[in-house]
Amino acid sequence: MQTDFLFIHGGLRGGWCWAPTIEAMEAQGHHRLGKMVAPDMPGHGGYTDVRVEDCTIAGYVDTAVDAILTHDLRNVVMVGHSFAGLTMPYVVKRLPDRVRRVMFMACAVPAEGDSLEDLLASMGKTTGEGLRDRERRWAREWDLEYSTKRLGSRERAEWLLANLEKERENQPPRPNAEKVHRDGFADLVPLTWLLTVRDQAFPAEWQLKFRDRLGGERVGLERLDAAHDAMISKPRELAEVLLRYA
Repeated sequence: MQTDFLFIHGGLRGGWCWAPTIEAMEAQGHHRLGKMVAPDMPGHGGYTDVRVEDCTIAGYVDTAVDAILTHDLRNVVMVGHSFAGLTMPYVVKRLPDRVRRVMFMACAVPAEGDSLEDLLASMGKTTGEGLRDRERRWAREWDLEYSTKRLGSRERAEWLLANLEKERENQPPRPNAEKVHRDGFADLVPLTWLLTVRDQAFPAEWQLKFRDRLGGERVGLERLDAAHDAMISKPRELAEVLLRYA
């Protein structure tokens, strides 16, 4: 049976961010590799004709569910990044017969009943030095020379900055204050955590805490020698890991 992949992007990104990894997976190949789909969440990428009520966790979940049904994805490995940690559990609960495994890459996993805002506050990222550090990292991401060095290609850096500019122009409402609930989710499908060991947005020690919230040692662990956006900065290495689960 073939394995289909559904890729869920995080905040200030669109489905476009998965293109380097999808290209690397196609190049490496696998006899069970099926369809690969990376939808835009409401307000992101090419999905800009949205209402405020679309830009909610429920709206994101509806978009992911629609992508699975529209493309008739089956035996799905769902891979999510950053904000996707809040939405993927709901997708599984909607379509448990379609999803075979969920892979969390540097995902945000608030405590049960908390929001992303609550999580960032608990990490010290909303005030003082933590907030200034977030602002410095965001400024570096917009620097062409820094991005060229980080990505190893000026062409790839220019591609990234062009897409980031489009995301900044859209500036949709963000459901950062919505509380999330995962009750019953962890027992539905096998889970894997993709640990980005050089991550500054969600440092490794925090990611391991997030993994504990999903089930601790019950959650498989893969390590990537990469920063937060591994799908862009280390697509070949990420593709190698993902194809092991095809």
